[in-house]
Amino acid sequence: MGGLVGRYALASMRRAGENSQTNLLITHDSPHRGANIPLGFQHVVRWLTSSSLLNDIFPILGQSRAMLEAPASEQMLMIKSTEISNYKLNTWMNTVYKPMVSFTDAGAQGFRIVAGSLGSECGVPVVEPGSSLLWAHTNLSYYQFLNPIGIVLLGKVQWNLGVSFHALPASGTAEISRVYFTYTRKLFNLAPFTIRLINRTTHSPSGGLPAFDSAPGGYWPLSTLATFAIPQYNKFLISLGGSINMARGFSFVSAASALDVDDITGSSLSSSYNIYNPPPNNSRITTFVTTEKDGATGEENRSHPDVTSRIATFYSENILGAAVINPGCPPCGIV
Repeated sequence: MGGLVGRYALASMRRAGENSQTNLLITHDSPHRGANIPLGFQHVVRWLTSSSLLNDIFPILGQSRAMLEAPASEQMLMIKSTEISNYKLNTWMNTVYKPMVSFTDAGAQGFRIVAGSLGSECGVPVVEPGSSLLWAHTNLSYYQFLNPIGIVLLGKVQWNLGVSFHALPASGTAEISRVYFTYTRKLFNLAPFTIRLINRTTHSPSGGLPAFDSAPGGYWPLSTLATFAIPQYNKFLISLGGSINMARGFSFVSAASALDVDDITGSSLSSSYNIYNPPPNNSRITTFVTTEKDGATGEENRSHPDVTSRIATFYSENILGAAVINPGCPPCGIV
């Protein structure tokens, strides 16, 4: 948000005829076109907070919903859940913010804007469209007997609780969130039967949406541990366990947003931006830098709001008035 606030303040001073004594504004991974929180996450928070009991037990749920419904979130989110399974796209950036900070030409603006993005210069996505962002599952199972001293075995009971989230697909519709709670009972040697106590699933809109969650950009980290198991407990015919699988993160500030690309589409979100393929002319950024592949880790995008050595050098050289050239990305075949 800092980059947007600074840009607005300088533009307001310029319009008022005040001397800001500023000729350079550097924005680092700033959401000029909005930020992203996966729609599946938003839907589940909205659904869970529809229960006052859950709100009382888990106060963080109510706090999360309050954050999603705050005016700043309304203005910043590129896509926002409006109901348990509905949504709306951001219009505030175009209709309100853009006119406040835009000028007819760069000369009227009075200052240069240098933008940095933590998105891959080669356009490598943070995650693949439609892929799993988070899957968590736990189960409890135990045996039941006919009487307290356990002479006659009746059967086995198992409870399963889980939640899963997926990134928006590149096209079409797909599952983006699911919450389930099941009860399974097996009597003697008969086939088990399962009762689905909760099975709440939401899908991406049938008309399709841009793949906001996977777009190259600064990502919001979910975990540095891709997979880990909940320690298994087995004692006296009782078993408790589970597992959690998380992606590294989801795209929080896409490169297209950080570079102020005017037309946010599936194509502009997935594009590579470098000296061979700069943002289109409708971007109001003077010059820019994106992120190179980390030779040690192989990481293409970086966690928001990290600063790489190349980005830091680019900023300092611009401040000193001897800007280095964004070196582009030979590894992705652009020459």
